Amino acid sequence: MFHVCNEIISRAYLLTVRRNRSDENNTIAHESHRHGEWVVRKSARGFTYRVWRRVRVPTIPQHYLDCSIYLYESKASAEEGENFGGSGCLVSVESNPVWEPSESNDPRRRKASLFFPPHIYAVTNKHIVEGDFPCPVVRLNTIDGSWDVLELEVDDWIPHPGGDDLVVAPIELPEGKHRYFPIHTETHLHRHNLGGVGAGDDTFMIGRFVSHEGAQRNTPSLRFGNIAMLPFEEIRLVDGHMQEAFLVETRSLSGYSGSPVFVYQAIEEKMRVPLGRNSIQYVETQTRSITSLVGYCKLLGIDCGHVLHYEDVLDASLKATGWKVQSNTGMAIVIPAWRLYDLLHTEALTMQRKQKDKEYEEKAKAEKQESRVASDIKKPEGFSADDYQEALKRASRKIESEKEGE
Repeated sequence: MFHVCNEIISRAYLLTVRRNRSDENNTIAHESHRHGEWVVRKSARGFTYRVWRRVRVPTIPQHYLDCSIYLYESKASAEEGENFGGSGCLVSVESNPVWEPSESNDPRRRKASLFFPPHIYAVTNKHIVEGDFPCPVVRLNTIDGSWDVLELEVDDWIPHPGGDDLVVAPIELPEGKHRYFPIHTETHLHRHNLGGVGAGDDTFMIGRFVSHEGAQRNTPSLRFGNIAMLPFEEIRLVDGHMQEAFLVETRSLSGYSGSPVFVYQAIEEKMRVPLGRNSIQYVETQTRSITSLVGYCKLLGIDCGHVLHYEDVLDASLKATGWKVQSNTGMAIVIPAWRLYDLLHTEALTMQRKQKDKEYEEKAKAEKQESRVASDIKKPEGFSADDYQEALKRASRKIESEKEGE
């Protein structure tokens, strides 16, 4: 009996050791995969070898910074760069082109006769534009390295019909003057298709750090974080509105309200390894290699504030005084991108785009008609066929009159 128990204990010990070693190897593999990866290459003579390549810190494409705008109370405060106001962003909506008549039902054979320019909208929070200290004026960068001010008024901003803390303002900027990169609606996260986005995914927010926002030009800053909670339950805002929102741990501060929040996921691909030591044939494995840490960025939503926590104020003896003080939990309230999509596709803004497209189409037709009229009026210079016939008649008459004189 003693030998049987001893054998059972020994087997359990060996199994535990093997399991711990396996877990340790998995941990090492995970850590090494997070810090780098093996890259398969070929030498000049065609021999296969591997190189360890460390994974760098993810770099956000810099053009994303150009979607950011600043909100101020007035033109003077925007020119002075006062540390009061909020953030915002520019988004774009594209209209379908005008297609030429075609007998084929195949959309690939259709030819577009006219493309419309994208519709640009300034986006921010309602409490920034319509709050106790309204800040409807927009400041954005210019191509020459400076900034410009758009003196928008409170009535220029259109609120969300559902009471969400969102407003948009349709604007049309001159070509080649301002530096901006609008967020296309195709990159918006949709409520019925999250595309694998979930709690824990990496995020970054582009907004205005009021303590160091940039005097010569807008210099928005990035704040990184993670999705802490999906919008399963609505959150009560300061005005009492129950807001559908994500919770994102990203250390949101005053001044970042209205900032766009993006979510990104790394792009993973299956690794290919040779079948043998000297084989030129490769096979895919279940091991995945990260080819891009940032991957494809999607608009998660618009930041509208952060969750507050009230803590008791204690006296010297650590007893509660009855007073409370606010503390930032670090949890940003992010209105989902599909709520902004709904606002952009309301009946009023849809009609606004149709009206602008109609004006653009009529202008294009008028310019085309003017070019045709100009080409019809313009006479070709030179010796025409009629001129040749007239000259020939005159020459024959002159010769005949000379003969009669003789």
